[in-house]
Amino acid sequence: MHKEEIILLHLIFFELKKMFEEAGFSNDFFSAYDRFDIVPAHIYKYKREHIKAILTLCMGVLEILNKQGEIKKLLEIRPSLKISLRRRGIVESYSTFKCTKKLSTQVKIVNVVVTGKIGKRINLNKIARELKNVRYNPNAFPGLTLSIDDPSAAILIFKSGKIVCTGTKCVEDAKKAVKYAINVIKKIGIDVKLEYIKVQNIVACANLGSELNLKAIALAFLENVEYEPEQFPALFYRLEDSKAVILVFSSGKVVIAGCKTQEDVKRAFENFCDKLSAVGYF
Repeated sequence: MHKEEIILLHLIFFELKKMFEEAGFSNDFFSAYDRFDIVPAHIYKYKREHIKAILTLCMGVLEILNKQGEIKKLLEIRPSLKISLRRRGIVESYSTFKCTKKLSTQVKIVNVVVTGKIGKRINLNKIARELKNVRYNPNAFPGLTLSIDDPSAAILIFKSGKIVCTGTKCVEDAKKAVKYAINVIKKIGIDVKLEYIKVQNIVACANLGSELNLKAIALAFLENVEYEPEQFPALFYRLEDSKAVILVFSSGKVVIAGCKTQEDVKRAFENFCDKLSAVGYF
């Protein structure tokens, strides 16, 4: 895999980790990841470091997904937690839709990544000094990270004026977060304005509801499939007519990435479901 694809995969699992932790779930794998001192934005780090981080996050996610019954039970006995999660966008506030073909599986959008430009030269030192919820260490990474609570998002800002917004669950919230960032930067005397904004990636999750034989699927699909269980526990399926990539786990969990609209996500998932049906599933 190319480094860009590995960093994208790192971002997917990073967002899943954040989602689970906001819901109150963590484990030793997530703690180990935090000690690695690496995040998806660290594009200057070696590919092997990102792969190590991905594998650790993957193990943490799988451990939590294997305890779905415990998660459901916890939400039932602690209704206040469910209310808190709903307010924070963790429960029942995802952009969702249902596959209209052979499955009625609900697909949830869990992260939207947008890029844009808000100026030509931005004084990041001034932003770091005068704003809260900011992380800036130019010796480690050239960008400044501004965290926003409502909507929950993280915005990377570079001196060139380019920005990257991640963490929202829909495009509208991403645009709202960028607008908020522009307003707070203006308030400290820095002249910025939105020149453009563009959706780069939408990440969604689904559950097929049954275990899958990934080796059999890889052999049946033949084309546009990568499956190397010794290196990574998921099967990669790439759509021919788009940049969408689908990660499929033997548990039936599915992650869709590389889409730019909700329709792209829906089309990619339905395409995959059709392929599964063609080889005898469902």
